[in-house]
Amino acid sequence: VVAFWRSVFGFFGLLVAALFLRVDILSTVGVYSSVNGLLIALIFVFIYVSLNELGASLAALLFLIAPVFSVALSMVVLNEPLMMVQLVGGTLIIAGALLIYKT
Repeated sequence: VVAFWRSVFGFFGLLVAALFLRVDILSTVGVYSSVNGLLIALIFVFIYVSLNELGASLAALLFLIAPVFSVALSMVVLNEPLMMVQLVGGTLIIAGALLIYKT
């Protein structure tokens, strides 16, 4: 809860500071950081909703595979290459999550 509100207030604080200093908002690192803070706040909301709706055991399995989605998203959005260590790690993560889910 604290991290959520810190992210929300950080977003608005950095946005107000950028507007007050009359900087070019679209090219400012602070504004990108504040948007990142707002996205982190939304992630916390999704985490708590998923814990409430799915239960702790199923939600924990979904949280395990988050790094796999991060790598996949970086390949699509940032055009990052897939390294062998990432492929092996992602395979182990998915295999471990499936093993836990089956038991």
